[in-house]
Amino acid sequence: MSLTPATNKQIPDHAILDHYNKQTYLGNKYSYTLSISAAGTSEVAEIYLANPAVITSAFPNQVALFVDLRRMSGLTASANNVMKMYLNPTISSPGTSRTPQNIRPASPNASIATLQSAPTASANGSLIEALSSPSFSTVLSNDLIILDPGQSILITIQTATSAVVVAELEWYEL
Repeated sequence: MSLTPATNKQIPDHAILDHYNKQTYLGNKYSYTLSISAAGTSEVAEIYLANPAVITSAFPNQVALFVDLRRMSGLTASANNVMKMYLNPTISSPGTSRTPQNIRPASPNASIATLQSAPTASANGSLIEALSSPSFSTVLSNDLIILDPGQSILITIQTATSAVVVAELEWYEL
């Protein structure tokens, strides 16, 4: 009897996540950090992460992004900060293309994700998460958001006053 996997999720190297960070070891984990000088009190689109749509649905061409960390740190005194995540925004202008860092720097794997800073959104999409922090503190969420091909998230930042905020995003690709 042959044990041929039916999908790439049944191949051990492609298992979604594990307690011992196997995917980081395999070079499939990426990180992006953006320092933002927020100018005022309005909500501003800062980071756009998308999993590009693929032409074929045949195995192994489907790759999902497993977004497992969103973190915000406020670096300005007396500034309250809010970071919101929206699912499937409508982007009218992509902003500046960014390159995420592979958490295993010696890995030859390059991210398939579309990553941009300062995009322009004509519609933010569906609000799925909001993080709020006072000055000089860090908040994070490690709930798993899965972006299948064609799916995306938009991260916005809003501050009570002019402030410096650091936004971080991490995901696995498999």
